[in-house]
Amino acid sequence: MKCNHCNHEIKQPLELYDGAWACPRCRKYLFDMQGGSQSFKITPDNDELFQLSEVYYFHWLSGGNEEELKNAITFCRQAAYAGHPGALTRLGYYYDKDYDEVNRSESVRCRFAYRCYMKVCRNGLESNTSANTFDFEAWQKYTAILLTRMLQAAPEDVRAFAKSDLSEIRDIASRYGIPFDERAVQYMSSTEEEGLPKSCENFVKSMKSNVRPPLLGVFRLTVEQFGMLLGKGSKGGLYERVIKGKANIIAVPASDECYHLNTAKSMDDFTTDYADETITLIIVNHMGKHLYLNGGAIDTVYEALTAEDREDGTRDALALQLHTEAKRYHVEMVLYDDDVHYFKNNLHGSKNYITSEAVRLLIHSICQERD
Repeated sequence: MKCNHCNHEIKQPLELYDGAWACPRCRKYLFDMQGGSQSFKITPDNDELFQLSEVYYFHWLSGGNEEELKNAITFCRQAAYAGHPGALTRLGYYYDKDYDEVNRSESVRCRFAYRCYMKVCRNGLESNTSANTFDFEAWQKYTAILLTRMLQAAPEDVRAFAKSDLSEIRDIASRYGIPFDERAVQYMSSTEEEGLPKSCENFVKSMKSNVRPPLLGVFRLTVEQFGMLLGKGSKGGLYERVIKGKANIIAVPASDECYHLNTAKSMDDFTTDYADETITLIIVNHMGKHLYLNGGAIDTVYEALTAEDREDGTRDALALQLHTEAKRYHVEMVLYDDDVHYFKNNLHGSKNYITSEAVRLLIHSICQERD
């Protein structure tokens, strides 16, 4: 794949927290996922990729293996970023149904799917130079159905994210005669999960991965769930990893005070003292094969979270900002090296300063997205 901005041949694009792809060299998006008036073009090249992805997908649906689904997603993504509307809808569907990016939280996956669906519904087809006949209007209706269905069951922060587009969503549903309950984009009272959320389990299981291990996790949990996640006494559990210095934990209860739980005693005391509370849990992972950050840089990520605010001197300023975001929108986040690397563009100074500034810019970007 070639970057259409700097012409760099990309082996592995940056896969960002919002589901977008960016060039690792120039850090520009490979495809505009923000909507706009960009029309689609179907060409022989992108249509061949899309048709190949569909063959793999339907073969997988008929009982094929997981490798076929992986191939379907790979070719679909390439076709989508080359401007094929059908591929963009299908890519959104893969995220919507958790066929791709299983380590990402549900809210991140649904927001990416929402952007895919909205872009197809908003924009027109400029040209079709492929040999295949593509019914764009029928595909837009199919996409609109997927959009409205997803919003009915999407996490609360995704519905809030879509609220600013309510009038447009209403028009899209009306255009195709699709029933749409506007309460789908209103805040709903969140329900407390029983057991341990899948996203937390996936985070801990993938910490040692040699392929894109998670860097930073932000979760809303009860202290009972936190105790389950720690897995005290189990080999390779989060509790053991923290004690061995393989992970850092920051826990924030209702008092909005950050607790740095990096010893056995601190974890034990916290789970006892705050047994009945719901907390924000922030995990910094030092394990696995990180592509863009070495051990020292990951230390800097943790230090950036706990540093004082430049203006008012508040300690743990960025950690508290993540806590406020998670608490306000009932949202969870899983961030990777790619996210920090993306924000290192055009910064000057020492490596530690660059990483620290990138973390600050990343967190501010995430929080401003919902304001």
